[in-house]
Order: sequence, then C-alpha cells, then structure tokens
Amino acid sequence: MTIAVGNSSVRGAAFQGDRLWQTWCTPRAQGLAAVATWQGPWDEVWLASVVPTVTAAQFPWPQIRTVTLVDIPLQNLYPTLGLDRALVLWGAWQHQPLLAIDGGTALTVTAVDATGRLAGGAILPGVAAQRQSLQSLGLAVPATLTDLARWGDNTPAATGSGVVWGLVGAIAGFVQDWQQRFPHSHGILTGGSGVLLQPYLLASGIDFLRWEPDAVFHGLRRLWAGN
Repeated sequence: MTIAVGNSSVRGAAFQGDRLWQTWCTPRAQGLAAVATWQGPWDEVWLASVVPTVTAAQFPWPQIRTVTLVDIPLQNLYPTLGLDRALVLWGAWQHQPLLAIDGGTALTVTAVDATGRLAGGAILPGVAAQRQSLQSLGLAVPATLTDLARWGDNTPAATGSGVVWGLVGAIAGFVQDWQQRFPHSHGILTGGSGVLLQPYLLASGIDFLRWEPDAVFHGLRRLWAGN
C-alpha cells in the first residue's frame, strides 16, 4: 500500500507485485478519516507527504514507512526539492533523459539525465492557483476549462484561455528546449490537471508527453522493491 499526501488531496494505491491493483483519492480538506475506509489489511504501508503537518501518526495503521527525499537514489537533489517531484522522476526514469510535467496545485517541470542526475526544472502557478488569482482581481472565470478556444470573445472565455493555453505555451517551451538538449529522451505528464491539459497539448502538436497518472506511486513501489 502506498499513500501520497499532496497539497489538495490524499491519494492511495495498492499493488500486487509490480501491478497497480487499486487507487483511492480524497480531498485533503475533508480530513484523513476517509483513509480508514481504504480496504486492507496491508502488510506494508509506504507514505510520502509534501505537507509537514501530515505524518504517519495520523493514519490508522500501526506500521508505516515514511519516505523522505534522501531515500530516492537520484543525484543532485537539492534539499527543498518537492518529494512528489522526485518520486515522479524515480517512478518513470529508465536510465534515459526524462522530462516530467506534473499538473498539481503548482505545475512543475522537472528533468533528470541518463545518469540519474537532476537536470533542473521550474515551478509555475497551476490551473487552480491561476483561476483563484484571476477571480481575486474580480474577473469572471468559466466554470469548466474544457474545449476553450485560444481566442476568447468574452471575459470568461478570455480568462479561461489565458489559464489553459498559457500553461500549454509554457509547457511547449520547456518541451522544445528539452528535446533540443536531449533529442533521444522521454517525457511524461501527470497530476490532477494533466488530464485537462493533455487535449490542449495534443491540439498544439505536443505528443512527446506520455500520460502517467500514477507515476508517484510507481516511484514508491520502486523504492519498496529496491530497484
């Protein structure tokens, strides 16, 4: 059993060997009580939390292995690198250059080279953060951000376009630069807003990023397996 605590959600995943068997997700704002309903019992529970106030003591299982950044066998990881970013890399890296785009509360761009050395990255306001910022300025934002034209003909359409197409443009720039640096490389897209952004990326001709919604869990499983 693996658990990933993010800024906005608590997610769980159970494996049978290498195979992902079942996943769960609950908004963190609802508290951790729902986690107890995730059916077990589990022989082992591995926890990765990016929220310092959420620790193993708050979960209903007596033995939990808490993962920290030092557990991840990649090189050049700086101390304040988000644990979720490092786990995504470790879950998808296959000894080839890898670019990972994670559409969470923040949209993160993180890369690793063929030797397993962190190559750097970037952090941008994510979809929700941009919507909230625009709304705080008194601007109307559409209720949904699907099927938006690039050129909005009213305020909600224009703010929605700015959010999704703006992020797509930023991602495209990083993808282009990465492919110039590492022509023979791979890329993945993950995170809660990744599924929203993927159609826009494909419409822009960006098919380099493979959709990997459970990359963070594969990183935890890989640590457990010792490989």
